Amino acid sequence: MSPLPSLTTLFNRLKNKNLKQIFRFIFTRAPLLSIIGNLYFYIKYRTRYYHYINRGAYRLYNANKNDLNTYSKKIVASIKFDGVYADDIRKIAGSTDILDGLTTDSRQLLKQVLDKPHENHKLYSTKLAGIGRDVQGTCLPDSFALFFLSDNVLNIVNSCHGMLLRLNYIDTWLSIPTANDIVNYTEGWHRDHEDLKMIKIFIYLTNVDETMGPFTYLKGSQDGARHDYINPAKPPVGVEIDELQFAKLMSRDPDSLQIFTGESGTIIICDATGIHKGGRTTSKPRKVVVATYTSDAGVDQQSYCLPKSICPNNLSYEAKYAMRLL
Repeated sequence: MSPLPSLTTLFNRLKNKNLKQIFRFIFTRAPLLSIIGNLYFYIKYRTRYYHYINRGAYRLYNANKNDLNTYSKKIVASIKFDGVYADDIRKIAGSTDILDGLTTDSRQLLKQVLDKPHENHKLYSTKLAGIGRDVQGTCLPDSFALFFLSDNVLNIVNSCHGMLLRLNYIDTWLSIPTANDIVNYTEGWHRDHEDLKMIKIFIYLTNVDETMGPFTYLKGSQDGARHDYINPAKPPVGVEIDELQFAKLMSRDPDSLQIFTGESGTIIICDATGIHKGGRTTSKPRKVVVATYTSDAGVDQQSYCLPKSICPNNLSYEAKYAMRLL
């Protein structure tokens, strides 16, 4: 079991949670109650019941599977083996203007947040979210829907796990430079909590160097890979690894650590059950767009509406599934 977090981390983590998430936290962390909660989630995620929950997603993927081009096959193979792949977004999108659209829409979302009183900022004081969580029914910006529901992206996402995945969460984040010692959850080494079958995409909207919290990943640490024994993924509990423990792990395999600095337009696709961190900048603001896809067993799934510019009938089968329109 992951150790209980510090009071500061606990407060930051719970202050934006809904009632369902708080109950889940209690039933996976509190003595005695955690026995019941952990047994339930072990059955859900580590037995054949997980396949039963996702039986429709597997069946529909196999019935509607699309052939991947050579480039997409390379991406999927890398994610299956190492857990991560990075490149220029324009290579995946097949368009040169997608970055402009994402940048413009992200700027507008974040402006609405920055114009609010400081105490109403979502996430943390040093990490702002343009959309936030528990905002069911929010309409996605045009560029978000066009890219993250595109055939190119969904073919890659679904092929990584051989099933149709749902769009669990999508947003834009702004990391604000800080020099204090408080480290938020995503700024330390961790495994994401939402699911065992998941894919997460980050798109840099600013140039990101070593001082700006670049996304960093331990290759091969995703569930089912060669390093998955290190503090294994345990959904729906996020697993944390402290810096000293991680340093000992890295001494055995330093080549597995990959730091993703890059220019605006860098896209990182990963299996977020792998060990990773990012976001803590000490120099300049860092802006990213992020999207998470999970199976039908995933927790904390958000519900979004399509922008008026997109007719649901024109979406692909995979996009309709991702948006829960089927």
